[in-house]
Amino acid sequence: MPPELQQRVEEEVGLTKRRSGWPVDRTLAGLGVSRTTYYRWLRSSALRVGEGPSGPPPQPVQPYAALPEERAMVIEYALKHPEIRHRELAWRMVDEDVAYASSSTVYRILREAKLVCPWRRRSKRRREAEEKASRPNQIWATDIKYVWAGERHYFLVCFLDEYSR
Repeated sequence: MPPELQQRVEEEVGLTKRRSGWPVDRTLAGLGVSRTTYYRWLRSSALRVGEGPSGPPPQPVQPYAALPEERAMVIEYALKHPEIRHRELAWRMVDEDVAYASSSTVYRILREAKLVCPWRRRSKRRREAEEKASRPNQIWATDIKYVWAGERHYFLVCFLDEYSR
């Protein structure tokens, strides 16, 4: 469809919406234009209008983005404390009045600076060794089950000493 006709359809839809309050879909159905086509025209015309002699429009400003000074403070603090992960780092910086940033922002800053600590999986053997009981009455486990006996069901609550089982 020629650009002049596309522009005319866009104007007609806007005019009809203002005058009658009809939704865009109803006007498009009356004009015989699919909704997908109409919104594709809008996107392409917005790009054409936004592009001028200087190129594409500038990126929108994000009002809550971290400032360069905050980024520098986060990186400096992270270098001083390499053993701390991003979540704890964010809270410690708030507690120590260094910088006020969410943990996701701190992670993003550290990732861009290539300072993200890689995720380390704890080995199963080490975890089992840490969690094993070394003496009686150290770790207890509980379990609740439904038990059917005859025509009724009961709750069975079991307590188990991890050391002696």
